[in-house]
Amino acid sequence: PNEKNLIPRRLFILRCLDILALTSPVRQYLYHGLFTLQSFPLMGAIIIRIFKTEEKEHPNFTLQLIRQPNQILGYSGRLNIINRCFDINKLNTMMATLTCDTFQQEFFSKLDLATLVNCFNSAIGALYSNNIQPLQRIVSIALLKEFAKKFWDLLIENKKDYIKPLTNKLCDVIDFDGTLLVEQLNTTMKLAHPLINAFKLYLLRELRINKEFSTDDIKKFCEAQSNLNWFSNLDLDDKDECRLPFNPYWAITDYGKLEIATQFIK
Repeated sequence: PNEKNLIPRRLFILRCLDILALTSPVRQYLYHGLFTLQSFPLMGAIIIRIFKTEEKEHPNFTLQLIRQPNQILGYSGRLNIINRCFDINKLNTMMATLTCDTFQQEFFSKLDLATLVNCFNSAIGALYSNNIQPLQRIVSIALLKEFAKKFWDLLIENKKDYIKPLTNKLCDVIDFDGTLLVEQLNTTMKLAHPLINAFKLYLLRELRINKEFSTDDIKKFCEAQSNLNWFSNLDLDDKDECRLPFNPYWAITDYGKLEIATQFIK
């Protein structure tokens, strides 16, 4: 599809979402069709509209998906339909990527670090535990990505901080129990699981991209974190390491340019 037919297509779907009642079977059919098809440029506004509507019906449903997924999926047939559109073993798709980005940018970016920390254990557990719902894992990864961003924003104000042990500053935090968070990190990050290793690497990726650390800076940083012992086990030179299965949807050139260019189109 090209830009000329994508814009009317998006406007038509948005109009349908405005008209259809929440209890309408047609709305549920539309949800199923949208989330089982391959995502297309300009689809971001559609996914945002869907989840914003669900937020009005079920406030804080994103956090409930992490902590009590079966309960919220039982309450909301529409969320359950979306959940069934994903395969827990095949989440490396464009639609999963877009959904994950939507949760991070539209919901979790508005939460403070203390709130994210309170959900950290449940979110990290969704990476490796059994009987995890697909939407639960997608939402959990979105929360962990936002946690990584705010975690470094708190602890590293400038590049000189990379030679300081993070635990010193964490223990001084008053909004949450920093000592407990260190214990949680050390416990979970030792687990041998591809997605746990991926999250560790994602934390370091955030240092590289958002804090402008060089590879040498990151290595020195890891060496300085004696109380966060899982840093020392990372092979930063491994070219075959596993990463979180969601690259930012907005970073894909063709998709991002179209979304930004048409973000004000109603």
